[in-house]
Amino acid sequence: MDSARDFSAALSIAQGQHWPLMGPEFGGFIHSGPIWFYLLAVPLLSGSLWLSAFMIGLLAGLKFLLAFYLGKAWFNRRFAVLWSACFLLPGWHSINTFIPGHINVIDTLVLAFVASLWQFNQSKHIGWFYLSGLLLALAMHAHMTALIAGVFYLPILWHMRHHLRFWHVFVAGLLFLVPFVPYMVSQWLDGMGDWIRWQALSREVDQARRGLSGVDASFLSAFSGNLQALMVGGLQRMQGFVASVWPTAGIVFWVLLSSLVALAVGYWGYSLLTKKGFRPLQTKVFITAGALLLIGLAMITVLRSFTPFYMLFVLTPLLTFIWAWCLSLGGQLPHTLTVLSVSVLLVLGALPVAALQKAVYDGQVHLGPLGNVRQAVNTDWQTDNNTLDALTVSQVDDWATFLCRQNSQVHGPGAALLDLLSALPVKLVCPDNPVLLGGKPQAGYHQYLLMHRSFWAQSDRHPNQWITPAWGVSENIELINSHAALQAAEFDDYVHPPRSLRQKQPMQTVHKSFQSNHDSLVVVSHLLPFYTANNIKAVTANGHKVKKLMANIGNSLYYCAACEPGAVTWDFTLQSNDPAALDIIILKKHDP
Repeated sequence: MDSARDFSAALSIAQGQHWPLMGPEFGGFIHSGPIWFYLLAVPLLSGSLWLSAFMIGLLAGLKFLLAFYLGKAWFNRRFAVLWSACFLLPGWHSINTFIPGHINVIDTLVLAFVASLWQFNQSKHIGWFYLSGLLLALAMHAHMTALIAGVFYLPILWHMRHHLRFWHVFVAGLLFLVPFVPYMVSQWLDGMGDWIRWQALSREVDQARRGLSGVDASFLSAFSGNLQALMVGGLQRMQGFVASVWPTAGIVFWVLLSSLVALAVGYWGYSLLTKKGFRPLQTKVFITAGALLLIGLAMITVLRSFTPFYMLFVLTPLLTFIWAWCLSLGGQLPHTLTVLSVSVLLVLGALPVAALQKAVYDGQVHLGPLGNVRQAVNTDWQTDNNTLDALTVSQVDDWATFLCRQNSQVHGPGAALLDLLSALPVKLVCPDNPVLLGGKPQAGYHQYLLMHRSFWAQSDRHPNQWITPAWGVSENIELINSHAALQAAEFDDYVHPPRSLRQKQPMQTVHKSFQSNHDSLVVVSHLLPFYTANNIKAVTANGHKVKKLMANIGNSLYYCAACEPGAVTWDFTLQSNDPAALDIIILKKHDP
């Protein structure tokens, strides 16, 4: 959703429709400057979402070069290579490579900020100090938690106190403010909208989420939980994801990780036996990095009563530095063992990406609860139907080409996904031809059931057309809907997610009865699964209880195997606070 918001804002710039003064929203209360939107707009002038994603990947990939540069400057080439490779070690930061967005570049910008301070320390050239102020501001545009990296100023200000003057710090501060100037102007014009909203909503939102996130009562408890999540929780979650998609790869994951730990422990033991020991300077750097990591984590812990996974991303450079130090004992690992370690890290880093690719095309993407890294997960979290269909950037053009051929009214899993994306595929190609989602048939619109391969695979039938390798469409459908279709949500500067203010009714029981042929399938879709509640309580067909063939967080697929040839009477009992968000579709099991 955040990616769709960013791309939608950038597309409006590229098409000359809107010139925003505010950037992405953070935490529901505050915005950054708009520089990210304008940067994304440049490749979108070509109309290619893929090109924009490629640009984000290039910027994010600069972290490997920056880690190599700093690692070589501080230790040696072997450590530099290992530090760069440690960014591939799976963890919470792996999710940052799955979804294109502004936070993808936080590692690059934090490392660039540190590199500018290092260059200033080495060269005494004041321009590097000025640049650091601008880079810290840009890092905060990736995510506001990057402000934590400002602690690196403390040793520099102390060490370089004889070379710095007040006006040097003042100029660096002005450069820090430059990217925020459009945002400050917008707040002045809007009557300080963010500040008013923060005062009105901060306590309410925090208390509402407190009950949902398993929040710890004390700081020490929360801090220790976050530390465990940072060090091992992300690894465990990624292994669970890989294993749920590809069980053999899940075993390989643990074998490779264990071999990496064994190699490090073995080399530590060898170093102690041969009295190589720890070099004082490298050890001092390691202790400093560890202290900074703990300070940063403490600052993150006090920011909120819960800790979403993405708030840990700012610590990834420090975390990977510590991993590299532990693996190499501060750059002392021999060349052969360094090559072996890097090879293992490359394979480990490839496993989540390969699992994601497989899930995107053949299954569902499920990463478990991410709203609070301290939240305990059920042992069966990989199979609890809280999965989600996925649409890759490479598939967007094919969706757009199909949906823009004529007026399209989309039903089923594809409709819910289009709403989350604010119909971004359509906006890219035919912005003046809005797509409708769910609801009763609208005159002049073609009706399509758009479903992911994982659903089609359980339906014992094929779609009329595969518009991508993972998404198929059928027009041989009958709709059981009495409400009007929805239009895709539009993003708003002060309402995110965009349907957060949608009016909800009291929970009510909804009965749906209808007939179909015995060889028909029934798809029940919740068009707004992240905003309102629609729960299926009971399903019968000709009096037989019917189980789901396939389900995810918003969609369920049913077939009555026990029903004899002839008419089948279906009875659904649901609970809902938004019946208009229900979409029920009948399709024959075999096309004529």
